[in-house]
Amino acid sequence: MLNDEDIESLEKPITLDEIKIALSLASNNKSPGIDGLPYEFYSSFLDMLGEDLLGVYNNIFKTGTMSMSQRTGIVTLLPKKGDKTDPTNWRPISLLNTDYKLISKVLQIRMSKVLPTIVNEHQTCSVPGRSIHDNMFIIRDIIDYSAMKKIDCALISIDQHKAFDKVSWSFLMRVLEKLRFGSNFRKWVTILYNNIYSRILINGNLSDIYPLLEGIRGFPIPGGSGRRVKFLQYADDATCVATNIGDIAQYFNVFKLFQKATGASVNMSKTCGLKLGTFASRQLPTNIHWSTSSIKITGVTFGSKEAVHCNWATKVKSATLLAKSWSSRHLTLLGKVLVTNTVIYPLFYFVAPVFRVPDSVVKEVNKAVFSFIWGENKPDLVSRKVIILDRLQGGLGLDSFRNKMDALLIRPLFTLLTRMQDPPIHFIIARFFLAMPLRRVFPQLWSNTRPNSAVCPPSLLYASDIIRRLHSMDSLFFQSSKSIKLITKSLQPSGANLIAVRDYPAFPWETIWKLAFSNMLGNKLMDFQWRLASHFVHR
Repeated sequence: MLNDEDIESLEKPITLDEIKIALSLASNNKSPGIDGLPYEFYSSFLDMLGEDLLGVYNNIFKTGTMSMSQRTGIVTLLPKKGDKTDPTNWRPISLLNTDYKLISKVLQIRMSKVLPTIVNEHQTCSVPGRSIHDNMFIIRDIIDYSAMKKIDCALISIDQHKAFDKVSWSFLMRVLEKLRFGSNFRKWVTILYNNIYSRILINGNLSDIYPLLEGIRGFPIPGGSGRRVKFLQYADDATCVATNIGDIAQYFNVFKLFQKATGASVNMSKTCGLKLGTFASRQLPTNIHWSTSSIKITGVTFGSKEAVHCNWATKVKSATLLAKSWSSRHLTLLGKVLVTNTVIYPLFYFVAPVFRVPDSVVKEVNKAVFSFIWGENKPDLVSRKVIILDRLQGGLGLDSFRNKMDALLIRPLFTLLTRMQDPPIHFIIARFFLAMPLRRVFPQLWSNTRPNSAVCPPSLLYASDIIRRLHSMDSLFFQSSKSIKLITKSLQPSGANLIAVRDYPAFPWETIWKLAFSNMLGNKLMDFQWRLASHFVHR
């Protein structure tokens, strides 16, 4: 529950500075609501309208209601996968007025400061310092630990039907009151959800107004001092962890009570489970789809080696098609590098922190990328170890795909390596696995008072090799947070060898390479000059 200091910070009146901060954090190029005024309008004219807008909000709070246009959202439908003639395969999106979204953002910023104290550690959505990947790490480690110790375990991915449209407002208000949210904050929430309406936009025509009555726009951990993982959640994506058959039925009984209290609804047809250990050969209760090989949770497939590889196969296919589609455009070498770094590689960023990218995938991606850069079935005109150098070192600044993926894999482990004695719950099993391979460089990971594994799963074993390599280069490397860019750069080779074209160059090499990329040369001449210089200067 909230303490007195938290309550006071939430109860104070809205200020103009808070509106400015909320506006600065908003994304542009978003569809406006019924009044047609986007974020860009308020950004451009806030100096003129700021005090008036604050006055509007103060009046809303005083009267306890918003205008009809502020309370009305435009609902448009976006297709999901599946049969488009089935209404359930369309996702409704509400377009709300920007002034409505701004006040919501102000309250959200205030609330974010207290969320870590009131939201359970297993819920990782929208809480500062937590990530969607946190639950993925522990799911990965639970599967590996279950296989190693032959523990019976079942993972159940609960699908809630239209979860954000089913929450009871009265339940929401009771929860806020129970957590000691003050009357002013609860009044703002009531204003935002009281007497609100929607109009559906179909083929350019708006429907009549209609009111909205609900909705919102025990696994034992080794070395966890008796702590257990029973339930993991990211927003409405819930995963249950059961180690005995009785738990499975109990989970669904609890959900029935949850449905009665909140108005939520479990979609049994889309709820699925993964059976581990001897559960794989047993009939389990509950009529859901059970698998012994794979389960998809928050967009990532977990399970067998073949199932995990599916994550990469789909990404490689998308990357190859994307590279070919960009090949038809007449881009410079620098343009192609930019597309690769910002469009093609990011396809893999979501899965890379969870699993090691296989060498076969690296080979396929590199083939697609360098075919895009130099042309289909054409040889590399400049060495790849040169291209990945910074431009001031004579390269093009292309990220090494392998190094980038390795950086993404080890970056989350910084949390563990800076909190070895008391890591977040999502990294306790990782500590159990990594204590042995890293005990010489991080002796604090090892303890005779808790269990340590003699065997390490492939992804974490590979990550430990990278960590030892970085530690050997800089023993202080892991004492502070590092960006993905910096880690990637640290994994790069020292650079290509320079041919001594003269004993004492008239300018430093950085100046020479800067001149080689001068915008005065034009794109084609710039490409030619860089290739020519690389041929003569680099080995």
